[in-house]
Amino acid sequence: MSEHPQRDGRTPRRRSGGGSRKGRGNKKKVAFREALQAYCNERSIDPHYFMADLLADETLDDVHLKFQAARELAQYLQPKLRSIELKGNADEPIQHVMITTLGDALRRAYDPYNEPLG
Repeated sequence: MSEHPQRDGRTPRRRSGGGSRKGRGNKKKVAFREALQAYCNERSIDPHYFMADLLADETLDDVHLKFQAARELAQYLQPKLRSIELKGNADEPIQHVMITTLGDALRRAYDPYNEPLG
Protein backbone atom coordinates (compact mmCIF):
# COMPACT_ATOMS: atom_id res chain seq x y z
CA MET A 1 0.00 0.00 0.00
CA SER A 2 1.53 3.24 -1.10
CA GLU A 3 0.25 6.39 0.55
CA HIS A 4 1.18 9.92 -0.39
CA PRO A 5 0.54 12.89 1.90
CA GLN A 6 -1.66 15.51 0.38
CA ARG A 7 -0.56 19.13 0.25
CA ASP A 8 -3.65 20.58 1.91
CA GLY A 9 -3.22 18.62 5.16
CA ARG A 10 -6.04 16.12 4.62
CA THR A 11 -5.53 12.45 5.39
CA PRO A 12 -3.66 10.46 2.74
CA ARG A 13 -5.55 8.29 0.27
CA ARG A 14 -4.70 4.92 -1.16
CA ARG A 15 -3.42 4.78 -4.70
CA SER A 16 -5.81 3.11 -7.07
CA GLY A 17 -4.80 0.44 -9.54
CA GLY A 18 -3.26 -2.11 -7.21
CA GLY A 19 -4.46 -5.57 -6.36
CA SER A 20 -6.00 -8.32 -8.44
CA ARG A 21 -7.98 -7.74 -11.57
CA LYS A 22 -11.72 -7.42 -11.15
CA GLY A 23 -13.55 -10.69 -11.68
CA ARG A 24 -10.53 -12.89 -11.06
CA GLY A 25 -11.32 -15.83 -8.80
CA ASN A 26 -9.71 -16.53 -5.48
CA LYS A 27 -6.91 -19.09 -6.01
CA LYS A 28 -8.16 -21.37 -3.23
CA LYS A 29 -11.74 -21.29 -4.52
CA VAL A 30 -10.61 -21.96 -8.08
CA ALA A 31 -8.42 -24.87 -6.93
CA PHE A 32 -11.28 -26.31 -4.85
CA ARG A 33 -13.73 -26.00 -7.75
CA GLU A 34 -11.29 -27.76 -10.10
CA ALA A 35 -10.64 -30.56 -7.57
CA LEU A 36 -14.36 -31.05 -6.98
CA GLN A 37 -15.03 -31.14 -10.72
CA ALA A 38 -12.28 -33.76 -11.17
CA TYR A 39 -13.74 -35.82 -8.29
CA CYS A 40 -17.23 -35.72 -9.83
CA ASN A 41 -15.87 -36.59 -13.29
CA GLU A 42 -13.95 -39.62 -11.93
CA ARG A 43 -17.11 -40.99 -10.33
CA SER A 44 -19.53 -39.92 -13.10
CA ILE A 45 -21.43 -37.71 -10.68
CA ASP A 46 -23.48 -34.80 -11.99
CA PRO A 47 -25.37 -32.78 -9.36
CA HIS A 48 -27.80 -31.41 -11.96
CA TYR A 49 -28.89 -34.89 -12.98
CA PHE A 50 -29.10 -35.89 -9.33
CA MET A 51 -31.54 -33.06 -8.60
CA ALA A 52 -33.57 -33.93 -11.69
CA ASP A 53 -33.67 -37.58 -10.56
CA LEU A 54 -34.97 -36.46 -7.14
CA LEU A 55 -37.80 -34.60 -8.83
CA ALA A 56 -38.67 -37.56 -11.05
CA ASP A 57 -38.60 -40.13 -8.22
CA GLU A 58 -42.26 -41.01 -7.63
CA THR A 59 -41.42 -43.11 -4.55
CA LEU A 60 -40.00 -40.07 -2.74
CA ASP A 61 -42.70 -38.40 -0.64
CA ASP A 62 -40.60 -35.55 0.79
CA VAL A 63 -42.23 -32.55 -0.91
CA HIS A 64 -39.89 -30.11 0.84
CA LEU A 65 -36.82 -31.90 -0.55
CA LYS A 66 -38.34 -32.00 -4.04
CA PHE A 67 -39.12 -28.27 -3.82
CA GLN A 68 -35.54 -27.45 -2.83
CA ALA A 69 -34.21 -29.56 -5.70
CA ALA A 70 -36.58 -27.86 -8.14
CA ARG A 71 -35.61 -24.40 -6.91
CA GLU A 72 -31.90 -25.14 -7.25
CA LEU A 73 -32.28 -26.78 -10.64
CA ALA A 74 -34.51 -24.03 -12.04
CA GLN A 75 -31.76 -21.42 -11.83
CA TYR A 76 -29.73 -23.45 -14.33
CA LEU A 77 -32.63 -23.86 -16.73
CA GLN A 78 -34.16 -20.37 -16.74
CA PRO A 79 -32.54 -16.98 -16.05
CA LYS A 80 -33.61 -15.22 -12.88
CA LEU A 81 -35.91 -12.26 -13.42
CA ARG A 82 -34.49 -8.92 -12.42
CA SER A 83 -36.44 -5.94 -11.24
CA ILE A 84 -36.46 -2.91 -13.49
CA GLU A 85 -37.20 0.70 -12.78
CA LEU A 86 -39.74 2.35 -15.04
CA LYS A 87 -39.01 6.01 -15.68
CA GLY A 88 -40.96 8.48 -17.68
CA ASN A 89 -42.61 11.85 -17.89
CA ALA A 90 -45.60 12.29 -15.57
CA ASP A 91 -47.28 14.53 -18.16
CA GLU A 92 -47.07 11.82 -20.81
CA PRO A 93 -48.32 8.52 -19.37
CA ILE A 94 -47.15 5.21 -20.78
CA GLN A 95 -49.20 4.05 -23.73
CA HIS A 96 -50.27 0.41 -23.61
CA VAL A 97 -51.12 -1.11 -27.01
CA MET A 98 -52.81 -4.50 -27.29
CA ILE A 99 -52.09 -6.28 -30.56
CA THR A 100 -54.67 -8.97 -31.24
CA THR A 101 -54.14 -10.00 -34.85
CA LEU A 102 -51.18 -11.32 -36.78
CA GLY A 103 -51.58 -8.54 -39.36
CA ASP A 104 -51.36 -5.88 -36.64
CA ALA A 105 -48.30 -7.58 -35.14
CA LEU A 106 -46.50 -7.77 -38.49
CA ARG A 107 -47.36 -4.16 -39.35
CA ARG A 108 -46.10 -3.06 -35.93
CA ALA A 109 -42.91 -5.14 -36.21
CA TYR A 110 -41.94 -3.87 -39.65
CA ASP A 111 -43.12 -0.29 -39.18
CA PRO A 112 -42.68 0.57 -35.48
CA TYR A 113 -43.22 4.30 -36.04
CA ASN A 114 -46.69 3.96 -37.52
CA GLU A 115 -49.80 5.38 -35.92
CA PRO A 116 -51.11 3.61 -32.79
CA LEU A 117 -53.47 0.72 -33.43
CA GLY A 118 -57.13 0.88 -32.49
